[in-house]
Order: sequence, then C-alpha cells, then structure tokens
Amino acid sequence: MASSSQAIEEVTLSMGGLEITIRNKRDENLEWEVVDGAGTEKHYDSDIDRQVLASKTVESLRGLVAGPLSFLKPLGNKLQDKGVWCANSRVARAYQKGVMDRLKLQGIEFEDDYKFPVLPLKASHHICLQCDKHIEGFWASSLTTVKAEVPEMNARYFSCASRTEGEAYLLGAQRDWPKFLK
Repeated sequence: MASSSQAIEEVTLSMGGLEITIRNKRDENLEWEVVDGAGTEKHYDSDIDRQVLASKTVESLRGLVAGPLSFLKPLGNKLQDKGVWCANSRVARAYQKGVMDRLKLQGIEFEDDYKFPVLPLKASHHICLQCDKHIEGFWASSLTTVKAEVPEMNARYFSCASRTEGEAYLLGAQRDWPKFLK
C-alpha cells in the first residue's frame, strides 16, 4: 500500500499460476509501506524447494517449519500430533507433496524415493492439481470420485486428513483452492 497520496507506481495481480504486473512509466520516487498477509502468503524459492525435497524424515520435515517454511506455523497450529507425526511435520509433508507435484507437472525430474511412516488418519480431502478432464484441478471428499475423474497416470493428486493439510499442499503446488466435485 502506498504511504503517500501520490499515484500508485505498480500493481501486481495474481490468480492461480498467473501473475500480471502493471507499472506507471513516470519516474517518481514514491514511499511504500509493506503490508503483511494473514500468515499463509505464498513463498516460492528454488533453494527452499531443494531443502524441501531433501527432507526424507519426519524430523527433518519438522525442522523445515522451524526454518525456511516458518510461514506454515499458523497452519501447524490448527492440527494435532498423531503418532510420530507432529502437527508441523504434517503441514511440511503436505507442502512437500505440493512442491513435488508442481515440479512433476512442469516436467522436472528428481529422486522420489520417500518412505514416510503412515499417518494414522482417514483421508477426507482429495485434491487433483491437474488432469486431462479438469485442467484447473478439483477436490473431492471421496477417493472414488477422484479415481473416476482421473484415469490417466500423469495426473497429480494428493489425499489428506484435513483441509489445513490441503492448504499446505496447495501452497507448495503454488495453486489456489480448486472447485469441489461431488
């Protein structure tokens, strides 16, 4: 937000994976005030992606939320620990899956041999980032619905126990919450 009464120099609009910036060509020195979001603003960085992909234990995922993924703490605060999974490890794992699926959809190859302990909760949110039938993705409360809508193997979807984990997944995938399919 501009802190002076002068004209705005630049506006950036973001929707889904699209970002448009409009700039004023006048050469004016404006003062700006940075306004922080609600705690789940999007953060993307290739160094962070590398750290996220390198995390192959529940403990290392927990450490990500204490460090480069600290913006996920508000989401972790909404969850409970379950088995070996603390709340922050759960949101970091969902974020990690989002990063992995985003990179795979971009055609980026990486080692994918993650063997995490099972999270002992029933999945109630199934999020498809993209498939031939639903280019913008969708989410469903039934895995049967997802499997009926996503017959191809190259589609990316994630199943989780809570909307909160779904939000972390979508942050990693750099996507907004998709439409609901019954």
